[in-house]
Amino acid sequence: MGYNLLIGEFEPVIYEGERYARGGCTVLSGAEGAPLDPKGCGVRDSQNWPSYSAWEQFTAAVGLHAVFFAGTQQQGRVKVPYWTDRSGNCHEGLIRTHPGAQALTAEHLHQFKLAAARLAEQPAQERWIYRNTGTELDGKCGLSVRLDWLIFWTEYALKNCTLPTFANS
Repeated sequence: MGYNLLIGEFEPVIYEGERYARGGCTVLSGAEGAPLDPKGCGVRDSQNWPSYSAWEQFTAAVGLHAVFFAGTQQQGRVKVPYWTDRSGNCHEGLIRTHPGAQALTAEHLHQFKLAAARLAEQPAQERWIYRNTGTELDGKCGLSVRLDWLIFWTEYALKNCTLPTFANS
């Protein structure tokens, strides 16, 4: 089991029979220079399918745990504290509800780029190196690959979408 993560244009998902609606978004593809998906499946789009634990470990390893999980409730209490942006404003995480959809902002992009800069200053952790995938990912750090995916598609969505959205299902 895991997440289906999407970056794209906001799109409501309506379940008429159940009288229920939730947010979602369209998958973006065909962008020039798009990175290979972090699973190495040969896809170059704005959708990713990490396991729950892999995404949580990734966000913790690159310092983005609060950006994704702040405001998550567990037994009626906030499990992860809110995060603060450059202006001192507090925010909830992009995956505070599952499934769910949240607005994607320039501040999110800034946080992703900060994480990439911090990671670039560290030696690659052996356990995150891709091996024997038969793709261009071999020898690359999985943390960097995931950050590259986040940064590329967030920049693309912010430039090309009316309502840039991060959705999970």
